[in-house]
Amino acid sequence: LGDPDGQGALAALASLAVAQGVTTAFDGAPAQETGRLCLTASLRELRRPLRFCNRYVVQGTLQPDLPIPLALTMGSDVTSALDRVASARFRALHLTRVEASAHIERGLRLATIRSARVTPTHVRPGQRVQVALRVRLLRGPLRTLRFKLRIPRDASPGPRTLRFGGTPIEDASLLSSDALSLLLELFSGGSGGGAQTMRQVVRGYERTARYDGVRAKLGPEIWRVYRDPQLRIDGGTRVDLVVAGPRGRGLPAELRKLLELLR
Repeated sequence: LGDPDGQGALAALASLAVAQGVTTAFDGAPAQETGRLCLTASLRELRRPLRFCNRYVVQGTLQPDLPIPLALTMGSDVTSALDRVASARFRALHLTRVEASAHIERGLRLATIRSARVTPTHVRPGQRVQVALRVRLLRGPLRTLRFKLRIPRDASPGPRTLRFGGTPIEDASLLSSDALSLLLELFSGGSGGGAQTMRQVVRGYERTARYDGVRAKLGPEIWRVYRDPQLRIDGGTRVDLVVAGPRGRGLPAELRKLLELLR
């Protein structure tokens, strides 16, 4: 592995191998696909293998000179992950095994956020609340997803808006415009910076994994709140809350002072 052209060529070949496998798995070329890819890379210099898993919900325009959209998206992630190993500048790393496992199916496992209900709506910083998220399955019925979230401990008191946002589906057509540019990208050898420590290699590889669940936003803070194991959820909605102050009041400190003066 890695000779004679280095691990940059290996990243390109592994990417093409995954893309070819996904493409030939279908008797046709569906434009809408759902899949999951796990890539494991073993290094002589590490006790445990590097690994990432991503879920894909892909819709793209079919082009005769390119792989099908799901294959193109998975192949891009394989290149990105293995390029992290190839870019190491501090020493030569030795890949001993690379294994890819993919599950693919036609159609989109997708739901869109329609509304949300939070109980209670008068909350304290740090309090856990119950969320009922209403979503519509793609060309299907409505479904209610329930989970809990914690209000940030530094949430400012007063009327606030809690926003929920899902993760959009991937658009493979944005990755590349034609077969030539795809090959140039695969064989480019990654970015010019290069990892300077093993920690950077590990973290860079693992960062190929992407969170594709629902996030919440309250004020400047954004955090992860829910990920359905079967569905990609996109869209967004908002809920009005009242956050209590230090003494349990839901008004900002400046407004409380003003009310006290008026009294």
